[in-house]
Amino acid sequence: MNTQDEILSYLRKRIPRNHFEEIKNVVPVAFKKAHDAGSDLVHIPKDRKRAQDRYAYIQDGLAGLQKTWSSQVVPTNPKGEFYTLMNAENVRLTAAIKPWKKKLRPAKYRLNNSRLNRFLMSPQLELLDEDDIAVDIENILNAIVIPLSPPWHMDQSKPLDIILAVPYFNSCSDYHVWCSLDKFIEGYEKEVAGDLDLAWPVIRKQMRRDEGLEEPTGEE
Repeated sequence: MNTQDEILSYLRKRIPRNHFEEIKNVVPVAFKKAHDAGSDLVHIPKDRKRAQDRYAYIQDGLAGLQKTWSSQVVPTNPKGEFYTLMNAENVRLTAAIKPWKKKLRPAKYRLNNSRLNRFLMSPQLELLDEDDIAVDIENILNAIVIPLSPPWHMDQSKPLDIILAVPYFNSCSDYHVWCSLDKFIEGYEKEVAGDLDLAWPVIRKQMRRDEGLEEPTGEE
C-alpha cells in the first residue's frame, strides 16, 4: 500500500463518511450561488466576481458545519482575508479553489497549515500572530479540500471536480494525497473492519521518508 492509500484508509477509519459528504454538498451549492450572483453583471467580465464569490460562499458553507467539523472562521496572516478552519479527530482541514490550469496561490495561512506535516518542527506552532495557537505537531494531519474551477467554455455553475489533498510540509504544489473526493467517499464501502489499521506514527514516518526528511531503514 502506497502512502496515499495509507493516508486515505487512515482518514476513513477515523472520520465518519457523512463528514465528507457534507463538504461535498457545500461546494456545488457555493458554485451555483456564485454563478447566479455574477449573472447580474452586464458590461464587465464576470470571472473576477465569480471567483471571489465562490471563495466566500464555500468558506461560509463550511463554517456552518460546526457539529461535524467544529469549524471556525479565522483571519489570514497577514490580515485582510479569512478562511474556515475545520477539525475532526487529529485532522485539520481547509479549502482552496484551484483555477483552471493555475496553481494554488501560496497563501501564508495555507503554507502554515501545510507545515503541520513537518514533523521535525518545534511542538509549538504560532499560526496566527495574536492567538498563539498551540499545535501538537506529532498528532496533526493537515488536509485541503480543493474544488477545481471549470475552463471558460464549460458550465460555470458547478466545479469540474473536488479534490482531497494532503500537502508536503513546505509546499502547496507537492502532495502526499491528491484524490477525487467522490473516489475517496466511495472507498468507505471497500474498507473492511478487519483490515490492517496503520497507526499514525507509522504513516507519519512514511510521509517523512517521502519528503526526504528521514532516511529509509529498509524495514517495512
